[in-house]
Amino acid sequence: MTFKKFLTYIVLPIFIITVVPAGYYGTRKLYNLYLFKKTHSEVEETQVSTSPSLLVSEINLEVDFFSQAPYADWGMPFQEACEEASLILAYNYVAGITMSKEEFNQELLDLIDWETEYFGSYEHTTIEQTAEMLEQFYGFTDWEIIEDPVADDLKSQLSAGNPIVAPFAGRMLGNPNFTGEGPYYHMLVIKGYDETYFITNDVGTRLGHNYQYTYDVLMDALHDWHDEDITLGEKTILVLTKQNQED
Repeated sequence: MTFKKFLTYIVLPIFIITVVPAGYYGTRKLYNLYLFKKTHSEVEETQVSTSPSLLVSEINLEVDFFSQAPYADWGMPFQEACEEASLILAYNYVAGITMSKEEFNQELLDLIDWETEYFGSYEHTTIEQTAEMLEQFYGFTDWEIIEDPVADDLKSQLSAGNPIVAPFAGRMLGNPNFTGEGPYYHMLVIKGYDETYFITNDVGTRLGHNYQYTYDVLMDALHDWHDEDITLGEKTILVLTKQNQED
C-alpha cells in the first residue's frame, strides 16, 4: 500500500470518525452552556421579611422547583400538569412547606385526582379555577386575581414577597427547552425580576429553575385559557400573599 492510499483509506477515516464528532459535541456542549447562562438568572434567591412600599431593584424569591414531570415521565397526566405543579410550588412557598421529589409527585397526582372529581377534568385550568383550587383543596384564601396587569404590577407584588402564578400562550414564550413548538397553553410561577428579565420557575422543562424571560416576551404571552383562540384569552395573574414571619 502506498503512503497516499494509507492516508486516504486509513488515516482519514479514523480522523473523521474520532475528531469530527468530538468537535461537534464539544461545540454543542459550549453552546448549551452559553444558552443556559443566557436564559437562567444569576440573581441570588432572597428571603423577604417585610413588605417594602417601593419597588426593589431586583428580587428572586426562594421558591422550590420541580418540573411538572418530577421523574421525567412526560406522558399523561404529567404532560398537562403545569397548572397543578405551578400552584403547588407557589402555595408551598407562602405556607412554608418543603417537599421531597416523591412528596411533590404524590401531591401532583392527588391534586389531579381532586380536580377530576371536582371540575370533571384537570386539563386547561383557568386562572379562576386555579384560585378555586387554592380555596377548596388547600383552604388558602389570601390570594388576588389581577386583570390586565402591567409589568410594575408584577414587580410590586414580587417586591412584597408574593409569588405569582400566571397563564400563557405557551408557544409565544419561545422557550428553547420546550419540545417542538411548545405547549399551546401553559402556566408557570413568576418569582422575581432584575432590570431586564422576569425570573420564573417554569415547570414545563427540567431546566426551568430561575428561567428568565424579558419583560416584553412574558407580558405579551400572558393569556388565560380561551376555548377558541389562546391569544384571545384575558391577561390575568394569580397572586398568593406571603405572610410576614411576625404575623
